[in-house]
Order: sequence, then C-alpha cells, then structure tokens
Amino acid sequence: APEAGRIRWVSTADHGALTFAAGETAKTVEVTTLADTAAEDDETITLTLSNASGATIGTTAATGTVADVAPPLTASFHGVPAEHDGRKLFEFEIRFSEEFQGMRLTAFKAGALQVTNGRMVGVKRTVRGQNRSVTVQVRPASVDDLTLTLPATTDCAAASAICTSYGRKLSGTVTATVRGPVAVSVADAEAQEGADAVLEFAVTLSRAASAEVTVDYATRDGTAKAGEDYTRTRGTLTFAGGDTEKTVEVPLLDDALDEGRETFTLKLTGARGAAIGDGEATGTIKNSDPLQKMWLSRFGRTVADQVTAAVSDRLSGPLTGAQVTVGGQSIERAEMVDEAWRGPTLPSGVAESPVAAGSPVREITGGELLLGSSFHLAREGGRAGPGLAAWGRVTVGGVGGEAPADSGKVRIDGKVITGTLGTDAEWNRLLVGVAMSVTESEGSFDQPGVDSGTIESTMTTVSPYARMTLSDRVSVWGLWGYGTGDLTIVQKANDRGQPERVTRADLAMRMAAGGGRGALLTPAEDGGFELALRTDAFFVRTESEAVSNEGDTTAEAGRVRLALEGSRAFDLGGGVLTPGLEVGLRHDGGDAETGTGFDLGGRVSYRDPGTGLSMEVNVRALIAHDDSKFREWGASGALRLAPDERGRGLSFSLAPTYGAASSGVDRLWSARDARGLAPGGGTFEPESRLDGEIGYGMALFGDRFTGTPNLGFGLAGAGARDYRIGWRLTSAVRGDPGFEVTLDATRSEPANHNGSGATQVEHGVMLRTGIRW
Repeated sequence: APEAGRIRWVSTADHGALTFAAGETAKTVEVTTLADTAAEDDETITLTLSNASGATIGTTAATGTVADVAPPLTASFHGVPAEHDGRKLFEFEIRFSEEFQGMRLTAFKAGALQVTNGRMVGVKRTVRGQNRSVTVQVRPASVDDLTLTLPATTDCAAASAICTSYGRKLSGTVTATVRGPVAVSVADAEAQEGADAVLEFAVTLSRAASAEVTVDYATRDGTAKAGEDYTRTRGTLTFAGGDTEKTVEVPLLDDALDEGRETFTLKLTGARGAAIGDGEATGTIKNSDPLQKMWLSRFGRTVADQVTAAVSDRLSGPLTGAQVTVGGQSIERAEMVDEAWRGPTLPSGVAESPVAAGSPVREITGGELLLGSSFHLAREGGRAGPGLAAWGRVTVGGVGGEAPADSGKVRIDGKVITGTLGTDAEWNRLLVGVAMSVTESEGSFDQPGVDSGTIESTMTTVSPYARMTLSDRVSVWGLWGYGTGDLTIVQKANDRGQPERVTRADLAMRMAAGGGRGALLTPAEDGGFELALRTDAFFVRTESEAVSNEGDTTAEAGRVRLALEGSRAFDLGGGVLTPGLEVGLRHDGGDAETGTGFDLGGRVSYRDPGTGLSMEVNVRALIAHDDSKFREWGASGALRLAPDERGRGLSFSLAPTYGAASSGVDRLWSARDARGLAPGGGTFEPESRLDGEIGYGMALFGDRFTGTPNLGFGLAGAGARDYRIGWRLTSAVRGDPGFEVTLDATRSEPANHNGSGATQVEHGVMLRTGIRW
C-alpha cells in the first residue's frame, strides 16, 4: 500500500501472493520507485502479509524507506576580476544550477552576498526572464584585498535565503578573492627632540610592483610648527620595480622649552603606478627639556624662602614700638618725634632730608632704597583689645642652576625680588596674621649651540600665618600660602632659521612652612648650661599650565634647617672657661639642587677680663652629600692679648688653623641652595695656616685718638707667606660711635717662591677707613 503519491509500483497490481515450495524458507518482493526533482524528505511504504495457508504469520508488516536523491542547488562565480583599483566598482556573474524561487533579488539586498573591504551596490538578472543567474556590482572600500562570499542557506525562511520554489536550499558556500592594487602607505613615527634629531617616516608598498611607482609627500603643521619644532619637508619618492620600502626624514629643531608631545602630519599625494592606501601619518616629537621645571623649582623655592624669611623675621622682631629702615639706615620712632632729628633749617626750596643732625647726607639709587627699606609698627594690646602690628620688607634673591640635556647643559640665571606687607593681631600667647607678597623675577637661559633667551615670572601670594608662644623663651609658628602669577619665555632667533618665539603660561603656587626658636635651657645667676634652638622648614609646589598639547609642568622644592647651640661657663676665679657645642642640620629636596649637610663643632675658650688675655680652640666637621659625598673638617686655635678699652697698650694674637675651622652651622643655615653645602665643586683639600699680629696703642692728639703701629704675618702650609706693617688710628672708646683709619704695606710671596725672583712677588699699599655707629 503506497503511502506517498510519488511512489509507484512497477506492475499495475498493488498486491499479490507468495508460494513457498517444500523446503523453501525465503521469498523476495521487489518494489521499483520513480525518480523526480522534488525536494523531499525520506519516504516510506509498508508491505503487509495476510491469509497464510500451511503456516502461521509471525510479523505481519514491514516498512520500506525511499531516500531522496534529487541533485543539490549550487552556484558559481563568473567574471570576477583578479585585481581591483581600490576606487571603481566592478561586475561579476553568479550562476545557479537551477532556477531559484521567484528570482528573489531581495535576498541579495538582505545580505546573501557578503563583501569584505567593499560593498555591493547593485544586483539584477543577467538575462531578463531567466532565473538562473544574476549580475552583481561591487565597489571596493580600500586598497586591501576584497573577498566575495555566498554562504550556503540553512533556513529558507530567512530574508537572505536562496532556495528553489519547491524548497531546495543553496547547498555549498562559494567564495572568491579580488586582490587589491599595489598600495603605497606611510606609518606613524616618533622621535626624541635633540641635537641633529630626525624623525623617520616609513613609506611602503603593499607588494612589489612590476613597474616604477612614484608618490609625492609633504609635511603639515599640527601642535608642532614648522620652523619652530621641525623643518618643513616635501618631495617625491620613487620605487623601482621590486622595491617595497622607502624613508622620509624630517629634521627636528631642538630648543630648551619643554612642550610635551607635539605632533605634525606627513601626507602622501599624487601616486603614479599605485594607489594610496594609508596616505597620512602622524609624527610625534617627544620632549623632555628641563627649562620650565628648572625655573619653576628654583623660582618657587626662592619665593617660599623669601616669604618664609619675612614672616619668620617679623615673628622674631619686637612686639611693640616702631622701626623703620630707609636705604639701609635704621630710624627709631623716638628719634622721629625729636626736633633735633630734623636737623638745621634748610634754605628755601631745598627739601628736608630725614637724617639725624650732623649725619652726612648721601645719595642712593632706587634699587638701594627699595631693597634696603623695611618697616615694623606694633602696638601692645591691653584691655581695649589685642596687640596689633603692621610690617613690610623687600628682599632680593637669585636663581641659578644647571641641568643636563640631550645636547648639552642648560643653565639659568636670574634675580627674584619680593615685596611683602603683613598685619597681625596677638591675644595672650597666640598671634594670627596674614601677609601678601608680590614677586617679580627676570633671568636668562642658555643651552649652548641650541637655544637661549630670557625668562620672566610674577607671583602674588597670600599667606596666613600664626605663632604660638609655648613659654617665655620658646615659640613655634606656621604659615600656608597660595599664589598665582604668570611665566613668559622669550626664545631668541638663531642662525638655524628659528625665529624669535614668545611663550606665556599661567602659574600657581602652594606652600607650607613652619618653625620654632628659643632658649631651651637658660643658665641661672650662679651659672649653668645654656641651650638655644632654631629650626624651620618649608615645602612649595609650583605649577605652570601646558605650553603645548600635553599636561602642566609641576616642580617641587623643600628645605629643612636646624641649628642647636649649647655652652656652659665656669668661673675660675680670675677668668672664665666656656666649653661649647654646636650642631647644624640641613636638607634640600625636590626638583632643584638637593643635598644634606650635617655640621658638628666644639669649642673651648678662656678669657681673663683683668689682663685681657684670651685663648680659644675650635674643632668642627661637616658632612654633606648630594650625588657624591663631601667631607670637610678643621681645627683652629687663638691666643690673644687685648689692649684696654681705648686700644692702648700691648696687643698680640697668634692663630693657627688647619682645614676649614670656621663654623659651618651658619653656612648651612644661610646657603642659598644645596650647592652651598659642598663648596669647591664637591672636593675638599685641607690646608694649614698660621696668622699673627703684634701692636702697641699710644695716645695721640691730646688723648683724643689712639695710634697703634703693628706688624702682622701669615704662613701657609704650602709655603706661601704674607707680611704686613701698618699704622691704625682710632677715634674713640671701643664699641662707641667713631671712626678708624688703617694704612698697611704688604708683601705676598707665593708657595713656590725660591728667592730668585723667578716667581711673582706682590707688594701693595692699602688704606682702609671705617665708621662705627
């Protein structure tokens, strides 16, 4: 009994009978199927046994399976070009083994054909009315190889399915590759700015060409500017047959300015014999020049030092009264209200001069007047309110330093002037105030053979401060400051074609400082140990906005100083023996000069006021280190006989010295930066010396003056010798206002003097005058 209409028996009968002869055990029933083109699943027929005679029926039915053997739907590409030019569209044909349903061109529009590195722009029947082939138009998207893929259909219900009208699916994937044209491309490049630096762009062909290829190239500005950061470059590259790579070199222009990472482009145009692939590349100039960081670290350090010193000096000054300094001359408030201070009446039309009567009038420059002037006005508090004070001062400092660069040393030098005004109020042990500072600086920079110019900065800083008095002798203080300003760098034009260039940037500064001072121990009336401490520290961060396309420049600097001095006096009856100890510590850190110094010194002195005889022995050692270690040491002694208070009578001194015996604590404290910790370029060669003098003071001119003839000498361990003979005339008691005139004749013999005159011996006459007040 057939179960599907497409299966037919060979005979017309669909049933029959089987006869088994005696001894037979098997018979065969044959069913012939008819082929067709329908897409079908496997089909079945059933054979049923019935009406058995002479035997019983075991299995009554059996199933026969008919497999579908119709040919698959296939496709093939025809007319696909071997190469495309990267721009123009091309056509090719897709042929199918039989027609597919309704010529569904929408399947192609839905993505039946996949195009890599291109896109299908059109599809149509190759022959109108025929449904067995289509013509497709494709446009390349680049010069890369283009791939065409027609994947097998898995679901006839999909929008992109390709199936026959009776459901037969496209059975196999079809693919083809269209090779791209010979393409010329340029790759990004970067290089470090420096002397004779060159940025190299690699220009390559995608494959070797059979004929010559040429292409034009030219640079174009980005954040990097031609003539300032690089040399404008243009030209033509030629690839001979078989060549695949060339290089375009763009010279870089070195300078001292840190501009971050700057960029420009190299563009390819006008290719002949090839297409342009990646025709534009970015050139990056890496920049690590130290100029801004050098200047900012030293400028910020100097401003912080000047502001800190101004506030520290105010806090250690008098709490009440008035003190004014004009051009270096101190004027007390008590004198200012005294008529005698005004001096004699001047002729009409002549301005009064604020100097004490009888004092000499002198002229000073504007700079001397500014830098030598300060004031401090304070009123003590009481029941009416807190103590109030106003103060001001002007300070000047220097900036300088040297840093390595790719093409040599970069050196900066400059001057920093800060004017500070402050006001504060004090309640009991607490003092609170605020200071405003205005700073101006100007300097120069030089990188030999590369760049030079000027640099200027301004900064306005507001610094609240406070002091707490812990005891009658010890106080601590602190301040915080914030400032804003600007930076101007002028790079000079040079003979390498770089024009003058002006760069401006905003500045910001933050700093914190603190310190303490006082007598930790004071001796009682009957003697005792005396110990004094002074210490301070500051940290400053100065920031400049970016001068190119990258981040800000930040520089930091810090300093810690400590000085500790102790002594103990012992009364020995006729004289006083005083041993003493001093310790100094300093550390400079940050982006400027760095170093650490530790100085330890000891002394023993003896003085007999009755006879004027005194003796002293000093020893000290300084340990300092920066990048390399530095050691300095020394010892000295002195034996002196002093004349009376008018300088009359016998006097003599004898002072041997070995190495650097003078106190290093003061140098640690007052050094402008860490370079002062290790003088002499980081080396120390100890030398010995002996100095001596003898004189005798006599009354002159009616006992109003003292004249002292004297002889002196100096002997150095290396053999150098100095001799001196002179006369000293003084006008008054030691320590009182007066004057001194000294006339000396000198002879200096160098260390290698042998008495033959072969070496230079110097003779001199020196006149010195001094006024005390």
